[in-house]
Amino acid sequence: MQQARRARVSVIIPVKDDATALAECLRSLRGQTRAPDEVLVVDNASSDDSARVAAAFGCRVVRCERPGIPAASAAGYDAAAGHLLLRLDADCRAPADWIERCVRAFAADPRLGAASGAARFPGRGGALAAALYLGAYASVCAPALAHRPLFGSNLALRRTAWRSVRHRVHRDDPEVHDDLDLAFHLGERHRIGRLRGAPMTMSARPFADAAAFGRRIRRGGRTVVIHWPRDFPPVRATRLLLRRLRGELSTPGPHGRVRSPWRLATEGADMASELSKGDRVSWDTSQGRTRGEVVEKKTKDFQFEGQKFTASSDEPAYIVKSEKTGAKAAHKGSALRKLSS
Repeated sequence: MQQARRARVSVIIPVKDDATALAECLRSLRGQTRAPDEVLVVDNASSDDSARVAAAFGCRVVRCERPGIPAASAAGYDAAAGHLLLRLDADCRAPADWIERCVRAFAADPRLGAASGAARFPGRGGALAAALYLGAYASVCAPALAHRPLFGSNLALRRTAWRSVRHRVHRDDPEVHDDLDLAFHLGERHRIGRLRGAPMTMSARPFADAAAFGRRIRRGGRTVVIHWPRDFPPVRATRLLLRRLRGELSTPGPHGRVRSPWRLATEGADMASELSKGDRVSWDTSQGRTRGEVVEKKTKDFQFEGQKFTASSDEPAYIVKSEKTGAKAAHKGSALRKLSS
């Protein structure tokens, strides 16, 4: 395999006031059989030495003043330069081959948009306790999603997949369960798989505090309900079943073809670079998929209807106009699908 086609990997670690655990986490990344191309530590307004610890390990520190894990995680995904985005928490320790296994999994399956792996708690009985916890999490969430959930302590996703949903996730709501929210949005168009191999070691601290554990449960329930009525379980399950039957749950190329694993893993942008003014496209709205045309291409940061959008010549954004209502909207190219006519 030529080095020029080597998938670039970014590791993202959100942290708030957890400097000691963060240092252990970063030491585990130093021992990886496949080194990451960058490690981003997202400092969520810490009052301790978390940012200084990250800098001492040579990490790129991303500041996120907005409170909550959803905001911090999204800030890390946005800032990452890799083709593959790997996420773990500051209180985790990664097995030595974690990054290598993630890269292999995505190279082997070009349709894979995101995947999660197993975890264990330290100490005797830790593997069984974590398996019971994650099994309960999956058994509760899978019926709501109509597919497997994501687990943020051992998570990998394609950058193109993230960019297709980054404007839809509830990043501004600190009471949302960010892993579950991400699964709702990615599961609409992307295949979610499982990372196999040695489990991630994660701290059991959150489960020693009854109040903190209760917050997790409430956030999970709230995350499910805020996606209703569009994602009410029977409605979502039927919609995704139809998409599976039509072969739409994948990571397609600009003309619907599935690209080779390494071409897909190393592409910097998908169909966005091929869109021009006047092209007919479709995109998702809260009422479902709609169609229209591109009316303007943006290659510099801009404002639209009171919101700020980032754009560049490498990653343009587009103003589109609905053919049904005439309403205009701004989208990244990754959120648009080019229509043949």
